Amino acid sequence: MLKRGDILEVIISDLDEKGRGIAETKDRKILIYFVIPGDFVKVKITRVRRKIAYGSLIELKTPSKYRVKPKCRFFGQCGGCKLQNMDYHYQLYFKRKFVRRAFEGFNLDAHISKVDPSRPIWFYRNRMDYAVGQNLEVGLRKPEKWNEVVDIDECFLLSERGNELLNIFREFIRMREFKPFNTITREGFLRYLVLREGKFTSKRLVNIVTYLGEFRDIDELVKRMASSGATSIYWSINPRITDISFGEEIRKIHGEEYLREKIRDYVFNIHPNAFFQTNSYQAVKLIDYAAKLLDFRSNDVLLDLYCGVGLFGIALHSYVDRVIGLELDREAIKCAEINALENDARNVKLICGRAEDLVKHLKERINLAIVDPPRPGLHPKVIKALLKIEPREILYVSCNPNTMARDIALLSKKYKLDDKIRLIDMFPQTPHVEAMAKLVRR
Repeated sequence: MLKRGDILEVIISDLDEKGRGIAETKDRKILIYFVIPGDFVKVKITRVRRKIAYGSLIELKTPSKYRVKPKCRFFGQCGGCKLQNMDYHYQLYFKRKFVRRAFEGFNLDAHISKVDPSRPIWFYRNRMDYAVGQNLEVGLRKPEKWNEVVDIDECFLLSERGNELLNIFREFIRMREFKPFNTITREGFLRYLVLREGKFTSKRLVNIVTYLGEFRDIDELVKRMASSGATSIYWSINPRITDISFGEEIRKIHGEEYLREKIRDYVFNIHPNAFFQTNSYQAVKLIDYAAKLLDFRSNDVLLDLYCGVGLFGIALHSYVDRVIGLELDREAIKCAEINALENDARNVKLICGRAEDLVKHLKERINLAIVDPPRPGLHPKVIKALLKIEPREILYVSCNPNTMARDIALLSKKYKLDDKIRLIDMFPQTPHVEAMAKLVRR
């Protein structure tokens, strides 16, 4: 019987959706971070549950043939990119396997395409949210340890210029001895440094998230960051205990109103809090796939659910007669309106509100729908409404194959999968993958 503190040697046989290696014993499965299938390792058991145990790596006895040298010196501590030690093509193999496993779990007969790889696989992200730790560390959290931050001075996910801004911020807050916010004592000030950048525009937005209080010498920090390429600088205040990286009160301190990004021939203005696909390079492929997969007709009305700043609806507006975009975030809708005007997408109508409240009240006949929900998937009322309004085709886009498969199973009463599930790697060095499925009315 396994117990906490046990030390044993195991072979890693598989990988789970969180990027943890799986070892099988007579007792139960053991989940371990920073190992890959084929590794022979010595591990220490840290937790034991009824069917699963958790372990930490002590020693790599024999490496897997798919193991590579991690690029980042913080690998093994940081929870940012857990698959850096795995050959990139092997990463893609497992991402496809995760999606297949999710669809099989809901008894869906789906042909899963090979994953469309990302180019590049480093410095691909357009957003990073760096937490401020209790000793003024600035970086990413350790896996499964929300209160421990790894102090990072070099990250290979955003950009070299992003690293400059990260280190300017760290040096500044330490020199002036700022206090980090503590969610337990409800004391302190600094919470997050959010960096965003336009990969195709070279624009950079800095958003410093704090608790209530005075931001001492902020003008000096702004001056330093602006001189290192920040084109927009915001100060956001989150007065709640909730540990999130955006604020309720947002103040523009310097520069342009929004971050600007260009996808194909379309320019998008992005508010500090608004969602945008985190890999701009692969966002181009998302638009290209959507344009190829949907069967457009000139008089169609396209519903863009969870439209954000208008990426899909605006990029596809010329294929249809009208686009209706629904989005809960008011700032995102404001950006989408600006983007529609700037891109001369005059047939795009935008409505702010909850999708589950709005869809059922649409008066227009919807022919096509694109849904790109957050990770929890579609609200049950949205699924009910889609089944009622019966668009001819639905294009489902998701970074969570489990909730995607669940929703498609529920929609299967009136819809069937058409063609293969397209996979696009938006997140190299992590276990995540973007999936796109076309559904046609039966």
